[in-house]
Amino acid sequence: MLRPRGIIAGMEARSVIRPVRAIDALSSAVHVGPILVRESRAFGGLCVCAWKTPWMEGFELPETDELILAYHRGGSHEVRALWGESLSRSRSTPGLLSLIPPGHRVAYHTGGEVSFTTVHISREALHEVLHLGTRESIHERFAFRDPFVASCIDSLLREARVSDRWSPRFVSAVTEALLLQLLRNSPAEPEVASVPSLETRIAAVRSRLDANLAGDLSVKALAAEVGLSRAHFARAFRQVVGDSPHRYVMRRRIERAKQLLTESHLALNEIAHEAGFCSQSHLTQIFRAHLGLTPQRYRRKV
Repeated sequence: MLRPRGIIAGMEARSVIRPVRAIDALSSAVHVGPILVRESRAFGGLCVCAWKTPWMEGFELPETDELILAYHRGGSHEVRALWGESLSRSRSTPGLLSLIPPGHRVAYHTGGEVSFTTVHISREALHEVLHLGTRESIHERFAFRDPFVASCIDSLLREARVSDRWSPRFVSAVTEALLLQLLRNSPAEPEVASVPSLETRIAAVRSRLDANLAGDLSVKALAAEVGLSRAHFARAFRQVVGDSPHRYVMRRRIERAKQLLTESHLALNEIAHEAGFCSQSHLTQIFRAHLGLTPQRYRRKV
């Protein structure tokens, strides 16, 4: 499970965590590279990137060795974050910021295309600023508003777009001001809401689909219900239930059809509808594949 951790804990585990650069982790997670990259040795190593993702359900970002500050520029208004077993309280919309400290993993449900700018700051540089601000850690934050931080990111992005204006002194000054502002307004605890465990949420999904086998039980719809990406939900469901969502739904529909065949006098087309099959022929096809006989023969046999 993903567990929110403080920066100091992440630093202590550095010897066993393979350092991962934020730009590499993000490129792998969203399956595209940034449309703009500018790196500098200033401030102990700094990277400014602009991104535009394709349409996607969501993505999972592994822990990196850098602080990632993301500025949501445009695209989907349905972005939500999952930290460990806690869902974000709100949805991110264009104009909002998110902060991921080093050594943290987070999954996002995007539900569309997203444009954003990121600033990546090394663990060492962050540690120095934390010391200046007499702080030991900085917590993850999602979908928050800070006009000063946003203006700092805009300044860094403008500087990055003009090759002969990439001044190390300017970049260092703006980045330090940005971090000190984040420290000043950083909450004492992570800004996440406590929610039921993943097992509890999966159990709730199972109860809902068992009661509504004829409804929309696609992986996309079920994943959205618990705030996970489709891939994350499918893995979690298999881990908890021991079967994929598709196979589980099909098995429950077959069981429901068998019950109706033996306990009711409904016509086959009505049973197909009640059990969630597309048609009577679909019901017959599935019965033959799984039971080796047609629904009518099953009814007579039982």
